[in-house]
Amino acid sequence: MRKLHLSLLCAALGTVAQAAEYRMTGSVYLNDIGETPGATFPVDLGKLCTPGYTKTVRNVPTDVKTQVCASYGVPAGRCTGAHVEIDHLISLELGGSNEAANLWPQPYQPKPGAREKDRLENWLHKQVCEGTMSLADAQQVIADDWYSAYQRMLGATTVATGGRTAGREAAPDVPPAPSEAEGAAFDFAISTEFLQRLESEHSIQPTLTLKLGQHSGVHKLSDDCELHVAGQVQTGTLGWPEAVVSEPPNVCKNQPAEAGGSGDWMTVFDRVVAATCQVKGFPRIFTEHASGGSGASNPNHVFEMHPATAITCGEVRLDFGAMLKVYEGMRAISPSTAASCIRDRKLFVRYDEQTKRYAFREQDGRCGNFAIVEVQNLLQGTIKDVGGGHSAIARVSADGQSLATLKRYTLAPSDLDKALGQGSLVGDRVLLHGMFTYDYFAIQRVLHPRGQDWVRRAAWTPVQFPLAFVVFGQAQAVPWEEQ
Repeated sequence: MRKLHLSLLCAALGTVAQAAEYRMTGSVYLNDIGETPGATFPVDLGKLCTPGYTKTVRNVPTDVKTQVCASYGVPAGRCTGAHVEIDHLISLELGGSNEAANLWPQPYQPKPGAREKDRLENWLHKQVCEGTMSLADAQQVIADDWYSAYQRMLGATTVATGGRTAGREAAPDVPPAPSEAEGAAFDFAISTEFLQRLESEHSIQPTLTLKLGQHSGVHKLSDDCELHVAGQVQTGTLGWPEAVVSEPPNVCKNQPAEAGGSGDWMTVFDRVVAATCQVKGFPRIFTEHASGGSGASNPNHVFEMHPATAITCGEVRLDFGAMLKVYEGMRAISPSTAASCIRDRKLFVRYDEQTKRYAFREQDGRCGNFAIVEVQNLLQGTIKDVGGGHSAIARVSADGQSLATLKRYTLAPSDLDKALGQGSLVGDRVLLHGMFTYDYFAIQRVLHPRGQDWVRRAAWTPVQFPLAFVVFGQAQAVPWEEQ
């Protein structure tokens, strides 16, 4: 094992050198033992193995997270959850504490990274609660070298099943979590049923029946101007993780009356907690929040109704369609990150016979949420009415230097969607502000070729052009000219 001095990490994370040093095994990041040795709570196994225990003890203030990032030289601007996870070295489900000595900023990329360590934590918790490993041993191995423990997990689960992946029983009507070895190897799963539904509805604004949960506060404009509403699908299954987060657009710049509601936004969404509702919107599939969930309103998820364009809960009827636009000051990821996402991100899929779902593995590329791209060449012949909006393929630049092919979606009833449908969204310079998503039409082309049955390949298969861009509106300037 070697150590990576922080100055070498600066180039990747844009950091300022400090005292802590990441250790490295190949390209895998490990904690600085001196800075982050690990710390634990005194807890008995009865409590530790009771579902919901971690919710009762999770408590890391924002200033502590900032301190932890600073100790590793990660500036506050990148300590947002997009690039690193403020990780409990010894996880809460293994008796870890919230002390700074047990926290470190673990990068998501390259893999294995923060998300893979999350899966290791689940596996170790299972070993402890089943009595096949002592709690002290589990705490020690993950504190000393989580990557070695991760490799041990992969080997143990493969041997235990004779080379097959081990399944996990689940309660009735609750989709099982991924099998142990597969769970460590893929990032999310989608049910065949959900993919078939998206295909059959012929719309990029389908409606899901969701039981809504807790909601966040209104996010400020410099974040995303939205709010999060957690939910669970009530008809069929989506995949794994199963949670769905609905995100109405631009609530920080509009009052509920604009959407047909009354009072303030907190009152509006307080009324629908635990209600079964019809939520219409773009079915975004992305891994930005696949792990490291930040509270009840933003649980671990890859499925979003984002933007949510309408929510109906009995007499409460909200229409956000007219609120879909871009305001000056809305955030966007850096040009280099956006260009890397478009250029480098890869997606692979295979069918998991154990769970009867499609498993997906992502690789390479730095991605984030909202971005700005400049359309260099719109391919007029690719404009299509896709139900609830239009799609088109264009050559775009996300950094003012590189060019890449990217599909984009505009949503009705926005002015941009009308312009695209009429073929009039042209000009010397078209700047679009929107967000990345995995394109389920691209997934469909691989898994359900025209005129054939659904493909169930056991081997990992690449998804060609996996990304698409959901347009919120036109930007007035590009960030690379401001640097």
